[in-house]
Amino acid sequence: MYPPSKDLIISSLGHVNSNETKYYKIVLDFDQPMDDNIRSRLLKELFENHIIPFINKALTKTGIKELFESKKIFLLPAIREELS
Repeated sequence: MYPPSKDLIISSLGHVNSNETKYYKIVLDFDQPMDDNIRSRLLKELFENHIIPFINKALTKTGIKELFESKKIFLLPAIREELS
């Protein structure tokens, strides 16, 4: 078992998902100027197309297994065993 700790959260084990897709990377770069309407539209797309579907899958054991099998997340062996 891996108890929550500050060190775990800031380590690579604390990362659930890779990163934003290359297409949406610019929308999260606030150093890059972008029209507010375009940024809003892209943020909405990011949530509708990636974040919300990912979260919905991650809410169930079956969904977590699917995310692992499709290599969208990595599960430590102890977690895989727990989900079996």
